[in-house]
Amino acid sequence: MLELQKVIATLENAPEFNAEAFIASHNEPAVNSFRINRNKINASPFPDTRPVPWCNDGFYLDERARYAQHPYWHAGAFYVQEASSMFLQEAVKQTLNLNEPLCVLDACAAPGGKSTLLSSLLSPESVLVSNEVIRSRVNILQENIVRWGHANNIITQSDTQQFSKLDECFDAMVVDAPCSGSGLFRKDAAAINEWSEANVNLCSDRQQRIVCNLIPALKVGGVLMYCTCSYSVQENEAMVNWLCAEHALEPVDLNIPAAWNIVHSQKGCYRFYPYKLAGEGFFMAVLRKKGSPNSASKPAPRTLKMLKPDASFTDYLKGDFQYFIHNDFIYAATNSVLELTENLRQHKINLIQCGVEVGNLKGTKFIPAHALALNEALNPSVEYIDVDEVTAMAYLRKQTIALDTTIGYKIIRFEGVNLGWINCIPNRINNMYPTHWRLLH
Repeated sequence: MLELQKVIATLENAPEFNAEAFIASHNEPAVNSFRINRNKINASPFPDTRPVPWCNDGFYLDERARYAQHPYWHAGAFYVQEASSMFLQEAVKQTLNLNEPLCVLDACAAPGGKSTLLSSLLSPESVLVSNEVIRSRVNILQENIVRWGHANNIITQSDTQQFSKLDECFDAMVVDAPCSGSGLFRKDAAAINEWSEANVNLCSDRQQRIVCNLIPALKVGGVLMYCTCSYSVQENEAMVNWLCAEHALEPVDLNIPAAWNIVHSQKGCYRFYPYKLAGEGFFMAVLRKKGSPNSASKPAPRTLKMLKPDASFTDYLKGDFQYFIHNDFIYAATNSVLELTENLRQHKINLIQCGVEVGNLKGTKFIPAHALALNEALNPSVEYIDVDEVTAMAYLRKQTIALDTTIGYKIIRFEGVNLGWINCIPNRINNMYPTHWRLLH
């Protein structure tokens, strides 16, 4: 409680901050929420849920479920995400034309909540770049994006300074900036002891650097959505004021129902307090870039090792793709993804994944990738086997399963949702679920 009081002492000037209500809310349990993937399911997989007001894919769950014990979680049919941060959906819908092909950057993307949300909103012709500078956090980002299963993703691992060279490349950016974390106190009690005014100052400096690096890569007229999970004015409204004063940015107001109890702290700025709504502490600012656009840049030259379409792997996909080799694996990409991939390569941005990982060739034999099994690009004519929950969980533990089937690669499905591949050979079924993803408990 002493540490919480130290935080409160710094928040006297925070808009509509109520210290008494703040303390009371931290004696209540954190809110449980998740968001469904409508490419895979159309309703909540759990009983007794209620909708998140600002996200039509989001749901509250009164008691925290053992999410990883549900096959749908492993299949990317839902994502466990804090409800306040789902407000990104409303901001995107009100500021972008989602019927157009857009190029969007999620600049601080791990573990993937905002990237999977964006991916669900964007058109198939759009491209989403999900970047994470910290190498140890890239793996979980990639896992979550692979599970979500959209074909228009690029994953990168670079400092935001590298993106400053991408002149007016993105129609929109999301910057969920590293912050002091006071909005997560109820969810993570350890965060209280880690908080300090010195860390607020450190985070503020880092946030300025990150956003300043990215502004050149935002198109004129493009939208920047700046987020933190902090209550600090220094990291939130003061940061927005500094950005608008020092750069060609202007705040954009959204049309928000009063019943949502979101605090409109100043133009373009929105605060989430746990004593006002069902969610944790969160801040979002919506900014638009002013000015005159530069002349259109020329497409980057082709440097990828392109492959001619071959029925050994193209028959596994639906849609119009081009194929290339990246890190010894076959990838499939739309023209938009391919063009941006080349542009990123030209600017020395480290590419982790580009489009859909299809598989690899061992000699003349094609081995399909797990990512393809979960992706919307998978050809529906691929053979599959529906299994019960016991068999599904055994598969996810990478145990041996027994099925009566013919020889070849097949998809294991649970209630119509793909879980992954098996390879049926004479007298045996090889479980192809990734070893490092297997369910251990």
